[in-house]
Amino acid sequence: MKLSSVIFACFLAATVFTSTCKAQLSEALMLTLSSNSKSDQTAVRFLPEASDSFNSQYDAYKLMNPNLTPNIYTVADEYYAINALNTDFSEKEVALHIRAPFAAMYTITAEEIGAFDSSWTIHLTDRFLNQEVDLRTVVSYSFMADPSDLYHRFSLTFTRSEMGSLFITDTSPKAQNDIDHIIFTQQDNIMVSAEGEAVSSVNINDLEGHTVYHSEAPAETCTFSPDKSGIYIVHLSTHEHTYTKKVLVHKD
Repeated sequence: MKLSSVIFACFLAATVFTSTCKAQLSEALMLTLSSNSKSDQTAVRFLPEASDSFNSQYDAYKLMNPNLTPNIYTVADEYYAINALNTDFSEKEVALHIRAPFAAMYTITAEEIGAFDSSWTIHLTDRFLNQEVDLRTVVSYSFMADPSDLYHRFSLTFTRSEMGSLFITDTSPKAQNDIDHIIFTQQDNIMVSAEGEAVSSVNINDLEGHTVYHSEAPAETCTFSPDKSGIYIVHLSTHEHTYTKKVLVHKD
């Protein structure tokens, strides 16, 4: 079955995806919002050929459930039941909305996490309670909600450590072979070890371009502990080579 046909079939589903739809979307993150035997589902997937705006071949609009059935969906330029996004990113935040038709305890449960390899981290953020959940380790999150709650309570953050994980401005065999031993992470720290080379400078930036660490002629080995999780760009200059690498730090 073509993906566009699957999207159409899922588009027609009332509250939960059909088994056929689930099978075809097995590489998507699927989220179920449930309470009192009522439930709804939404899916987020990543495809090189997808865009971050609506495309009828890959995406499906959200049709709101009536009466006492809850709603869960992602939001960008449209309300999405199925949201296919482009893979060209290091970190992406996706707005996740819910609509609670009655006051009760609700649970968001993540499915198909195994479709994302270890280079991905996926976090669910509850803005109201300032809670962040790593969905790779805790697949369900429960909370109280009622019809008066604002819809934009939650967000999803996807981080990919393999995006640009290795950039080397010096293409010598040493630079190519030794980068993972020279710039790496250890216990939530960024480690730089020049392995006998004379160091000229070390510079570390966050993804917004802010310098979070800089040192001229530091010791051969240095350690930096960022304040928060994220992807950082490490530049190391020695008298022999120049290295640049993106690293992912996850703070507990």
